[in-house]
Amino acid sequence: MASLTVHFMYDNHTFARLLKSVPDRNELIAWARSLFNEDNCGMLFVRDSLGGTLESLELHGRRMANGHYGVTLSELERWADAVLAEESFLRLVA
Repeated sequence: MASLTVHFMYDNHTFARLLKSVPDRNELIAWARSLFNEDNCGMLFVRDSLGGTLESLELHGRRMANGHYGVTLSELERWADAVLAEESFLRLVA
């Protein structure tokens, strides 16, 4: 069965604990939010079961209008919704 893995890369190019399966929306947002709280310049990315990176599901910490780095909660929510939609699609076509 096709599935996604979610990764977080810190700005020093080390990785956080791998999510081997996509949890529910709230868990996914909480996990991602805690990682961006650790490293506002990090990035989230998603790979498919063949190891391919889905560039449309990348989310990078960036400099925001207030001068701080990170992502907004609404960006995290949109990202999580896109990840869950992709996971749902892969289940349908598998």
